[in-house]
Amino acid sequence: MFSHLLALVIPWGLISLSGVMSPGPISTMAVTEGARRGYRAGPLISVGHAVTELVMVGALALGLSQLLQQATVAGVVGLMGGVVLAWMGLDIIKGARGASLSLEPIPEVTAGSPPSNQRVGLVSAGALLSVSNPFWLVWWATVGAANMLRFLEYGLIGLSVFYLSHISLDFGWNSLLAGLARSGRHLVGDRVFRGVLTLCGLLLIIFAVYFVVTGIGFLVH
Repeated sequence: MFSHLLALVIPWGLISLSGVMSPGPISTMAVTEGARRGYRAGPLISVGHAVTELVMVGALALGLSQLLQQATVAGVVGLMGGVVLAWMGLDIIKGARGASLSLEPIPEVTAGSPPSNQRVGLVSAGALLSVSNPFWLVWWATVGAANMLRFLEYGLIGLSVFYLSHISLDFGWNSLLAGLARSGRHLVGDRVFRGVLTLCGLLLIIFAVYFVVTGIGFLVH
């Protein structure tokens, strides 16, 4: 069985990379927060993203792929997602004005202490950016669902391998982006750093406009 699963994981991993590495809000946020708060921003954003994908995989396993492929669902997600991304983009641009190269710390969570707001914020951002992306929804309802059917032949073990192999790539890619963004801070000054943050904010706004236009297109057609 494991040899058969391995044969499925390799092509599934390559397909997953097409979604994981494609430019989008998650990648943009990993770069932005990696530069602002350090390399740990990547894994924290990935946690929120992974939670939404766990829910998605569970929904697909229960046979909800046809519902998620409906144009109305994708359209509503696109419109709502556009608003969320625009708000995030404007917030980043606003914060970039006074940004400096001193890292914003992410305090450690000790026994008996509540989770840091910054930690929770990054996890929430990862989840919010995922569910607000209509293309993430469509990708999972089509490409993801089609590949998942092959893993379901091996029951819960197959489904677990399907999910874990995908999110491991998410964690790896987002951590890499955050790490590169954090390392690159030593090579630039405050002015360049603020410019990068502003650019990331503008990219989120561009994604927001694209999502809104696409969402309207789904609803009209």
